[in-house]
Amino acid sequence: MTEPTPPLDDPNALAAIVGDSSQSMSIRNAAYEKLMPTVEKIAKRVLQHFGWSNDQEDLLNEGLMHVRLQVQEGKFDRTRSNFTIWCKTVLTNFICDQIRKQKRHQHRFISLHSLSDKDKDSDEQQRLRFDPPDRIRNDLENLIRNEMLSESDLMKIRRWKPLSHRVIILVLADLWPKIPETEWQQWVNELDWPSPFPPQQMQYLNEPTERAAALAETLGMKRNTIDQIWHRKKRWLIDLDYIRMLREDDS
Repeated sequence: MTEPTPPLDDPNALAAIVGDSSQSMSIRNAAYEKLMPTVEKIAKRVLQHFGWSNDQEDLLNEGLMHVRLQVQEGKFDRTRSNFTIWCKTVLTNFICDQIRKQKRHQHRFISLHSLSDKDKDSDEQQRLRFDPPDRIRNDLENLIRNEMLSESDLMKIRRWKPLSHRVIILVLADLWPKIPETEWQQWVNELDWPSPFPPQQMQYLNEPTERAAALAETLGMKRNTIDQIWHRKKRWLIDLDYIRMLREDDS
C-alpha cells in the first residue's frame, strides 16, 4: 500500500505530521524535508534580527536542529498556534539562551579566567560569539542581571565571614545584584559603609581588577588589601551552584 504524500505548501500540516508519532518515520522525515525551507527562512530572519553575520553558519545549523527536535517531539500544536509564529518564538528563545551564555562567559558577574588557568576562549566559544544590536544586548544583560541566586546559594553566602569580606567578594564578582535588595542593604548598614553601595559607576566595570581599584578608593582601603581578600576568598565562589553552572557552560 502506497503511503500518503505529505502536503506541499502547508507548514502547519507538515509540522503536525512530523510531530505525529503514529506516522511512519519515512512519512515524518519526508514531511520535515518539505518543511525545512520554511524553517530555514524563519531562522535566518531571526538571526539577522540579532545581528547574525554570514560566518555564523554553525549557529544557524544548531538553531535548525533545535527546531527539528522540538517539532519531532510534538511540541508544536496546530490547534493552538500558527507554525510560523511558533517557530519564530522557539528560535528567538534559543538565540536568547545562546547570547545569555555568551554574556556570562564574556562580561558579567565573574571573571572565570581568575578562577582557572584558562587564558583564552575555546574554539567553541569563539564560534558562537557574535554581537547583537545594542537594543537587544541591553535587554538581555538586564535580564541576566535580574536573575536571582537560588536559596541554596544564598544560604552558603550568608555563612561567609567576616561580613566585610562577604560583601567585597560579591561586589568584585558582580554578584551583589543577585542578593535580595533588603538583605543587601542590611549588610551594608551593618558595615556602616556609604550608600548606595557599591557606587553606581562600578556597575560599568566588567573585571574584578577594575572593580578592585574602584572599591579600594570608595572604602579608603589599600588596593593590595582588596586584592588579598579576593585571592584568599574567591574560593567561596566555586562552591556556589551558580558559578558551577557557568564553569560547566564555559567548558
